[in-house]
Amino acid sequence: MTGWKQNATALREKYSRQMRFLAVGGTCFVLTVVLNFALKWTVLSSNPTTSMIIATTVASIVSYHLNKKWTFSEQGSHNSGLEMFLFAVVCGVGILLNSAPVYISRYVIGLETPAYSLLVQETADFIAGPILGTAIAMIFRWWAMDKFVFPKVRKVVVAEPAGMDEQGRQRYVATVTPLNTAEIRIQKARATAPAAAAVSATESEDAQRISA
Repeated sequence: MTGWKQNATALREKYSRQMRFLAVGGTCFVLTVVLNFALKWTVLSSNPTTSMIIATTVASIVSYHLNKKWTFSEQGSHNSGLEMFLFAVVCGVGILLNSAPVYISRYVIGLETPAYSLLVQETADFIAGPILGTAIAMIFRWWAMDKFVFPKVRKVVVAEPAGMDEQGRQRYVATVTPLNTAEIRIQKARATAPAAAAVSATESEDAQRISA
């Protein structure tokens, strides 16, 4: 029963995090679309790829803060400098993925005026950038943020000797050390008691049993 509850809790946390990520993604999607068309219809009318890059850059900054404070708030993180660097790398790749379909639509397939009508051009831009490009970039960002930028915390549990009890048996105290998955190191603890006295580390799906 305990294992079932732990699995249910883990799944609930996972899907809750995914829903928060989708909510952030939806917010940033709207921001990207508004900024993209605002720029493309004004100061960057002849540079649709540039307008998409600017729009996704601004949306990425907003995405970082929302994901850090809300989506992945329960998970471990690197120090701020390394975290921001990794996020910038992930977003840089995401921006390229987001903008690539627009470039292909305009300059490889050639869906632009005067060869095609303005309606065809704008429809192709919308499908290529805000829809296809955003979907590809969002899938990549979810994977990369969860794995590299905001990695999970693993609980390393070590049984430390803590004297004798009233019956003369060795007592142990569990020391729990949360470590970032990118920084975790396998730690070994040697105990003098039989293996049955080792402390179980099954409190979370990420816990590891450290024994002699």
